[in-house]
Amino acid sequence: MYTIDLNGTRIKIDTPIQYYPDIFLAVEAPPPGIFEGREPSDLNPELKISLKGDPAGLSKTMDALSLEQMLTSHVFEWSAFFRQLAKVGHCYAFACTLGREYEPLLPDVILGKSSQLAHYVGGLEASAPAESAKSELSLSIISKPTGDYLVAGVQLLGVGTLHPYQVVVGRIPNLEAFVTAIVELRNAA
Repeated sequence: MYTIDLNGTRIKIDTPIQYYPDIFLAVEAPPPGIFEGREPSDLNPELKISLKGDPAGLSKTMDALSLEQMLTSHVFEWSAFFRQLAKVGHCYAFACTLGREYEPLLPDVILGKSSQLAHYVGGLEASAPAESAKSELSLSIISKPTGDYLVAGVQLLGVGTLHPYQVVVGRIPNLEAFVTAIVELRNAA
């Protein structure tokens, strides 16, 4: 952590782990580009990033270290984060469907062969932070003029401040065949 002295100089403070505050970044992303009609791109989307923390924990840290000001520094690698979401969504969809009757869209993204992450990974329109205090995964079918898509909903550590994400896992060429395959899987279980 850092603080600023009376001269405005930034000073690094080696902070014992027990005093380091619980802080994290909350990232709000636009919907996946494929749903917005955007062309595939390797550019990062416009993200809203907030630093979140427990006010009581921050006060405790500042009191324990006798600080009047506290600065933290964070680096956010949006592509690594989106790739992580893609992996989670892809694996969850495959576990639920065994890869039946849809064309996977994420293998090249996951393997780093494509940098068009924001085309398939993003947030929900007008999403509010989760109320639940647990991680959740879901699957849904979203129909757009360009086709039917299998979409994984990913909520990481829903602690009332993290936004939900959606991962466009695959294109469903034949919706009836997909639904039939899923029903057969469920009946076989």
